[in-house]
Amino acid sequence: MDSRLEGLFNKFASDESWKGKCVQKLREAVVDHGAQSIVGSLVGGDGDREVARNNATWKAEQVWGVNINTCYEYCSRGRFPMVFNYQAFLARATNYLLPWLALTAQLPYEGGSAKANIMSFCLSLGSPALATYSLMITILNQNWLRRLCESLPKYEDGENQIQNPYTQRMSSARILLEAAQQAPLQISDRDGSLSSLIILEANNSWWNSVEQRLKATKRSVTFSLVAQMVVAAGAWVLTVAGSFISSLGDHTEALVLSSSALWTWLVPVIWGWIAVGTQSASDTIDDTLSEFILVKAGRAGVPPHKTSNHDAFKVLKRLPNEQLPKFLIFNICGDEIQQGPTFNYARVFTWWAAAKAIHRTFDRVALKYNDREPLPGGQHPATGRAGLGGGLTNNGGSEPRPGSATTNTRAATARSPSREIGPEEYELQPIGTGSSRGVDTRDIGSSLGVDTLDIGSSRDVDAQNTGSLRVVNTEDTGSSRPVDPHDIVHIGASRVQSFRMRDLNGTVEQLNEYCGFGSHSHTQFARYPSWKEIGQDSEIQIRMFGAAFAGLLVQWGTTIPAVIIAYMTDVRGLGCRSGSYLVYGLAGTLAFFLLFTSTLFSHAAVLSHEAALARMEKPDGSNRPPHTADPERQQPQADETTGPGHYAGLKAWAFLAVSTRVFGQLVAIGNATWIILSSLWELVGFYDSCWCEGTVLSAGEDAWVVLFKQAVDLAERAEGSWAGGVAMSILVCFASWGVFVLLCKDVRQR
Repeated sequence: MDSRLEGLFNKFASDESWKGKCVQKLREAVVDHGAQSIVGSLVGGDGDREVARNNATWKAEQVWGVNINTCYEYCSRGRFPMVFNYQAFLARATNYLLPWLALTAQLPYEGGSAKANIMSFCLSLGSPALATYSLMITILNQNWLRRLCESLPKYEDGENQIQNPYTQRMSSARILLEAAQQAPLQISDRDGSLSSLIILEANNSWWNSVEQRLKATKRSVTFSLVAQMVVAAGAWVLTVAGSFISSLGDHTEALVLSSSALWTWLVPVIWGWIAVGTQSASDTIDDTLSEFILVKAGRAGVPPHKTSNHDAFKVLKRLPNEQLPKFLIFNICGDEIQQGPTFNYARVFTWWAAAKAIHRTFDRVALKYNDREPLPGGQHPATGRAGLGGGLTNNGGSEPRPGSATTNTRAATARSPSREIGPEEYELQPIGTGSSRGVDTRDIGSSLGVDTLDIGSSRDVDAQNTGSLRVVNTEDTGSSRPVDPHDIVHIGASRVQSFRMRDLNGTVEQLNEYCGFGSHSHTQFARYPSWKEIGQDSEIQIRMFGAAFAGLLVQWGTTIPAVIIAYMTDVRGLGCRSGSYLVYGLAGTLAFFLLFTSTLFSHAAVLSHEAALARMEKPDGSNRPPHTADPERQQPQADETTGPGHYAGLKAWAFLAVSTRVFGQLVAIGNATWIILSSLWELVGFYDSCWCEGTVLSAGEDAWVVLFKQAVDLAERAEGSWAGGVAMSILVCFASWGVFVLLCKDVRQR
């Protein structure tokens, strides 16, 4: 036997690895058939096939391996089975795979069922882009809602610096809306409870209780989270350190390092979910909304009553079959009605519509409160004039109190100007001969008075009728009389200190009209906003594209380093390992785009369904169908009302919505299974074969296999790619973690 070949065989032959066994098979071939059987197939660095061919003076250190055909002939699976090294498997599994798998338990689930939680796991692991998108859109929505709430009037006016109570109440509503991103929230004013919750002072305790409960049930940092995070990250850091110190260039170590890089996205994403503050259980929102007692106004002639059963805020746990049409066996709503933070991607439009509707209502009520506008049919606290519309008065009765300002000023009201006078135009206007009469201030507060700096002197009058008002002595007549209510048209809103939330007690009809709901208010709280409304708000589009960019950045920011490390480790090229990582990234991206577009198709399908129902309504609205979330809603059919073309359009949208969602879910499930199997295959030695080691996928017939080099010989060639891949992984993880934490910190500061 050639001494050079014998030296190579003695150095690299072993029974502990696939490469060692392959070298043994080559030695047997030389013994049986002579050195010329493999000398011509020896390959040098970078695949140099002329290193020993027709060269009798070749040197052993010039030889790196053999060509792919020789490998197939002597080292294929038919020659010897897969080599399984239990010690190596145990060390690698405990060092990187098991810690990362255990860390997936800290992903947000809260789906309400085992099926939903399994799907949440598959969607997150199968598409890190989708998991990051759901997280980022949740954070951006919170920031947007906080900024929106800052636009509400903070104080009653610019003088007294008293906080507007409805702006304060909106703060509690904001907490509810932020938490409700992980659940399909239905808002309805059908039973009158929503307007009661928004306006009535008696419901302060309900809002405070809901806010405190949702804050208390937020997911927090736990010992198990910290322990699992430290173990996973620490194991990866130790793996990186050990690879660079003692195993730089080792092919097997490169595979462990590159494979573990695929899992690093778990650290920033899980920490981001903790920072954003998801609920710790699936039913906390629903339980909170149904637990506390609220005061609900009654209809005309019916007094307010306490109840915990209301339709103002509801979490939809399921949709009955008759509510929305199906395509085959699949509901066209899709993941929008599935609880859990992972499915927040599907609730972008519905949550946005709910948040805008609630903010719009609170903004309207807060402004009316600042303007001291009474309930429809009630009294203005300064003038006693009735508000617009009919119904009960401010004190809840059907008639004004005897002797009140309302009773005494009706004639003056009739004589007052017909135009609406702004809140800053309120002033005293003398009527008649310049005499003045007293004003009964029991309805407008005891702190009001008439300023006499410009109109003469004053003297006391009967305190029973005037409170703190003074008598005006007019110089032109020399006579004086008490100030008469006829003389008062308006009094400055900033000086009406007695007007408070308790003055806004009335019937359901009054409260609904004050909120601006109207008779067909279910359209305001439609869960599915129109495309026109969505198109008019550029912020929601920016948030969606920003979240999508973050998702793709995290997906490929951890996939590309893994591909680089595997690709640039000899034999260089696209092989089983680097190819499997690339497949994982592409499949995760495909799943994300399919599920992202499915939300658009689902929205279009539901809007088409809504349009079909609207066409079936009678002109008088007597058969107006209830909202989509109500079980009484009908399904459209292709008849003379809706038309076959419209029904065909609905079917087309439903097909696209269901097909993209189901295909996207299948891709995500398959990809999650793929990354787990791929990691296991590396550990058990499944990839140790001629086809995988030779990177046949990219090299084809020119492929070759490294057999006669150790890690120290390859260290210099591997150092750059390993360092670059690890640095990119760390940079992406820290950058994404920093963005998540800083944005969530901004939310807390607001």
